[in-house]
Amino acid sequence: MRNDERRELLHDEQTLWRDLPAAIGSARRIDRVELKVVLPNRYAARLLAALAPAHANQRRIYYLDTPALRLYRHGLVLRARRTEGGRGDLALKLRGPGAPSTSARRLRLRQLHVELDALPDSMLWSLSVTQPRRWSALRPIIDRDRSWCRVLTAGQRALLERTLGAVPKAVQSFGPVLAARYSGGGTPFALELWRYPDQSRLLELSVKCPPAGAARRSDQLSALLRELDITVPAAQTTKTARTLAYPCARRLKRLD
Repeated sequence: MRNDERRELLHDEQTLWRDLPAAIGSARRIDRVELKVVLPNRYAARLLAALAPAHANQRRIYYLDTPALRLYRHGLVLRARRTEGGRGDLALKLRGPGAPSTSARRLRLRQLHVELDALPDSMLWSLSVTQPRRWSALRPIIDRDRSWCRVLTAGQRALLERTLGAVPKAVQSFGPVLAARYSGGGTPFALELWRYPDQSRLLELSVKCPPAGAARRSDQLSALLRELDITVPAAQTTKTARTLAYPCARRLKRLD
């Protein structure tokens, strides 16, 4: 392997999710762990053949923020998602590399969840509030309706106010990104393929689990990658960061 190719990969298999046990052990509360890895698109067919998923769900993803990305700069991610059958949901996450502070966890919100996103070489923590919605109720946000904050739950509003001091008067949508999620078929793993307006793609393999099962799932995920002879790039990112860093993020073509 050439030196320039080697630099594109993680050093060795032992580095994958190496920090996961320490991260779980340091937290007083974790509701869910999601292990995820971004892979080169050339592995999509190989993974689909190996996983043989039973379900393929099509989604449209929109991120909502001010023109200056004020929410994102404060660690907030506001995402509207349209799924099949006119359904959707609205999720707000406060995300960062450290476990949520005690004061943040003291927000006594029924829908508030503490989540750990485990990338191969880093850990990201989130306070998350997600609310299922009919897409017809979410559509005003996408259309820049100034009454957009009416669709927020009390918990989402509280998290915004705690972080920003006040709910922004207006937001704009970044998207849509077209996403296909493949799951089921007797495997716990899910494969997502995101397609951007310039036809570039992002491929992510993931698995969700309770904290007690995270070590076993990381071993299984590493074994799957090894069995399929899949190399993991050193440059890992979240789907949110990839979308909002997209060179034409502010000019994504509306597809609907």
